[in-house]
Amino acid sequence: MASKRVAALIQRHFGVAYHPDHVRRLLNKRLRWTSQKPQKRARERNLKEVERWIADDWPRIIRQAFQRKARLALLDDRFFAVAVVRRTLAPWQDAHSWTARTNTTGSA
Repeated sequence: MASKRVAALIQRHFGVAYHPDHVRRLLNKRLRWTSQKPQKRARERNLKEVERWIADDWPRIIRQAFQRKARLALLDDRFFAVAVVRRTLAPWQDAHSWTARTNTTGSA
């Protein structure tokens, strides 16, 4: 829980103890910081290769699936992993732009 960590940080640096719920309210109401779940992207991600794949390979895959009357299931190895999803606090305006970097095994 991020508010517990922030409350501990305030206690350690300023010597003032706040309840984690109060810290969460301060961050949310006064600073407009909200809980954020980071987007995951591989460190090795090659954007040009991703764009090429979307432009060239994806239409071919869709076309072949349609011709075969097949269904597509889009899964990756993280779909099968049981992982703890962590949240962090960030300014409300930055909710869409915060990303976490992961390696190809899907661990943060």
